[in-house]
Amino acid sequence: MITHTRTAGETIRAQVRERYGIDVDTPGADRAAVAAALEEAERDRAQARVERERSGEELTASQILFQNADRHEREAQQTAERDQAGGGFTDLESRAERDDAGWDYDSSERRRQFAASLEGTADQKVIDARILADGENATHPREAVRTQPGRSAKPRRKTQSTGQQRTRGGLAR
Repeated sequence: MITHTRTAGETIRAQVRERYGIDVDTPGADRAAVAAALEEAERDRAQARVERERSGEELTASQILFQNADRHEREAQQTAERDQAGGGFTDLESRAERDDAGWDYDSSERRRQFAASLEGTADQKVIDARILADGENATHPREAVRTQPGRSAKPRRKTQSTGQQRTRGGLAR
């Protein structure tokens, strides 16, 4: 029985030394100091465990966010491709609304409403300048992103010239 107790005591001392870096057999070791050091080590371990769990939760949340962002990006890409291929409209009513939208954008009624909205915010000279600029820039925003048929962008071919080339002076890296 004494041998078993002695072996258990040695195992505990070895485990405390290995896990917490505290040598219980050090001459002059204060029991209160050893107990405080053990409590502090346990507190540090518990805090590390909590932080690991929280980082795991944050990792999961970020993965979900990235998956949602990828899904939204794919949906936007598919919508853009569908809009480009067939206008993105399925029924005649929405197609008619789309066709009328271009005319409504640059209408005299819209310009009058714009001028009325500026009343009281600026003097007449500024309002007249804004209305003039609006009339001169009366291209629908959709025209800015529309490409002309047969005028798609083509990649430039990189040609290697045999002419003189610039080199850096100094030490080779």
